[in-house]
Amino acid sequence: MNKKTVKITLYLTILLFLLLGTTISILIDNINSFLIGVIGVGILVSLYRVIIWQHEQTKNNKKTYRK
Repeated sequence: MNKKTVKITLYLTILLFLLLGTTISILIDNINSFLIGVIGVGILVSLYRVIIWQHEQTKNNKKTYRK
């Protein structure tokens, strides 16, 4: 899976969480549902950054071993 596909998937998932939170918030008339969606987006972005960081670390390690 290349980097562009990962970014597109991340953006679509973020949009899904925000839309889901907003929809539930409107239907139930409760702001807590929207906050749950925002927290979910925050968790997804954090996981994405960790995965990218690990990917960069493995790339750097491979470059070090090749020298």
